[in-house]
Amino acid sequence: MRATVAELVSKCDGVRHSANWHYNTNESKPKKRQFRQYVDAAAGRRRAATFIGVLVFSLSLVAPALLVMLFGCGGGSSSTVVNPPPGGPPVLALSAFVSDLASPTGMEVPNDGTGRLFVLEQGGRIRIIQNGALVAAPFLDITSKVESGGEKGLLGLAFHPSFSSNRRFFLYYTRRLSLQLQSVFSEYAASSSNPDQADASSEHVLLVVNQPFDNHNGGQLAFGPDGFLYIGLGDGGSEGDPQGN
Repeated sequence: MRATVAELVSKCDGVRHSANWHYNTNESKPKKRQFRQYVDAAAGRRRAATFIGVLVFSLSLVAPALLVMLFGCGGGSSSTVVNPPPGGPPVLALSAFVSDLASPTGMEVPNDGTGRLFVLEQGGRIRIIQNGALVAAPFLDITSKVESGGEKGLLGLAFHPSFSSNRRFFLYYTRRLSLQLQSVFSEYAASSSNPDQADASSEHVLLVVNQPFDNHNGGQLAFGPDGFLYIGLGDGGSEGDPQGN
């Protein structure tokens, strides 16, 4: 097919050159117009022949790839079936880690090298898990300050990036003050004498936000790579987002 197209292109070139020679040597204006039309027609046939040649050549390259894709995707009878490994998939199961936690709402790990896990309890306590066991005494107990239940309570904890040296950490909890529900963001410090105890008297309130409803209070605290502390406040609550948040 490509040889035939090449011959057609060559023939069109020959016709065009012959017509141009007659056009340049003939002095009759009507015949000049006739030869000009002849040249244009020959040029059109050449362009069409060239397009056909490029199309055929392109298909000759693409067709094998299409066939490979077709059979590789299961379109042919020789597609390969990958069988699962002998014995079937592994069996997954849940096992108890620790018990005696009351409504845990979060867990954080300070970058202090101790491997301790700090678990938030919704009612207002922070518990420590160390070496797979729950430490009996809570790290901090602020249940007297916290209003909990539903989507309220002790909701967020973040350790300062330099907690191992400055002992600072941050909490987010909800409280009720004069019938107004509030989100409270506070800074605390761990005890200088006992790393498994916080100093309950060290609270420094950083921010208080009035909440219009009792749900959708957010609660996530996290330090970003920029060193700033980010707070998730929620959208204000109530069904259907009446405040358009």
